[in-house]
Amino acid sequence: MSNITVTDLDAKIAQVAAAVDLTYYLLCAALVFFMQIGFAMLEVGCVSSKNIKNIILKGTLDIAIGAIAFWAVGYAIAYGGSGKFLGGEQYFFGKCLDGTCADWPDHTYTTWFFQFAFAATAATIVSGAVAERCSIAMYIVYSIILTAFVYPVVVHWQWGGGFTSDDDGDAALDYAGSGVVHMTGGLAGIIGAAIIGPRRGRFEGPICKPVVNDMPTYSIVFQTLGTLILWFGWYGFNVGSTLGIVWVYDPTSTGNAHSEAGLVMLNTTLAPACAAVTCLLIGLVTSKISTGKATFYLEPVLNGILAGLVSITAGCGDVQPFAAALLGIGGGIIYTATSKLQKKLKIDDVVDAGPVHFWCGIWGVIGVGLFADKESTGLGGPGVFYGDGKLLGANLVLIIAIIAWVCATMVPLFGIMKVLGLARVSADVEAAGLDRSEHGVKDDDL
Repeated sequence: MSNITVTDLDAKIAQVAAAVDLTYYLLCAALVFFMQIGFAMLEVGCVSSKNIKNIILKGTLDIAIGAIAFWAVGYAIAYGGSGKFLGGEQYFFGKCLDGTCADWPDHTYTTWFFQFAFAATAATIVSGAVAERCSIAMYIVYSIILTAFVYPVVVHWQWGGGFTSDDDGDAALDYAGSGVVHMTGGLAGIIGAAIIGPRRGRFEGPICKPVVNDMPTYSIVFQTLGTLILWFGWYGFNVGSTLGIVWVYDPTSTGNAHSEAGLVMLNTTLAPACAAVTCLLIGLVTSKISTGKATFYLEPVLNGILAGLVSITAGCGDVQPFAAALLGIGGGIIYTATSKLQKKLKIDDVVDAGPVHFWCGIWGVIGVGLFADKESTGLGGPGVFYGDGKLLGANLVLIIAIIAWVCATMVPLFGIMKVLGLARVSADVEAAGLDRSEHGVKDDDL
């Protein structure tokens, strides 16, 4: 031990810390990747038995297409430059194509894998919204465009040094992606579902007072398992966004540094729990009023869990646990209200991706602007309830920018594909089922 200098010891400690952070980062990224299994099971449970293979194929293609598109183009746009609105100066195909910059350093591989898992999540959100009538051609096109361009631009704005993240200390704050990931994917899903149109037989009557018909679903067990797997994977999604278990932040500079991971874990548990109970109670009250009998509904509780998770994602490391509980309660209410709203507008969202991801994503971004406190955050400043409205203003700019960008890109995309007759399968294919018509499934297999 006497032969080891202080400098050598410091270097070894730094190496161990870096190794622990890397292992932690990879574990969290793997949990986010594992969420794809949750999405698959949830979506399988929500569609009819004649479309199971189709929805599984599309979810699998999200991973495969997203990996290629994000490696080739998306990561460069998100993190490969210093522009205010767009990156793209380096990292295309992992290379510096014009010879003026460096190729990917080794540590970037880890970052790429973590960020790719987020990109695949944004794309998969859309698949559930347009299930059972979206064509494979439409699906492949929007999956490429979303993961290669639309989503990476939003990432660059907030996490890659763009205009919402570096405005002289008045930056927006979206810790793990209520806006960046969930608003982007959820709004794309709403746009796709609205333009492609509802499943045949889903709605009857005028838009002012539509009759909503229940559609066949495969398995409530799969829906439940998928939801709980997503909750499990969300610990990688939110906790991994600390970017390292050893990383600490000391807002007071008094030496009382701490790791945010524990706070994120607690908030990521409390918010979905409160949202689930909120949705259960809403179901009890509304069923009592409408039918005279209080009914315990399962499906709203499952989507309530996801609504609470989305609602806390923006502020998971920057609000106190009581605020996480309030965000979860608000998420449950917002999910219930917007799910009814979309049905009144005859938007057929098979898994309620829009209410869960878009509307609760907005609430999550607003919520951190309200509840972020001085003890939790050192980025973007405190929220309104702690005496400062700058963060809320910056977050409202982020919300408006995401809505404008996604609408400007995805409305023309889905619109053009619809005009070309490529967005939706034919009536005969939809009636027979996409598995039988497009994937070689025989009647005996159904």
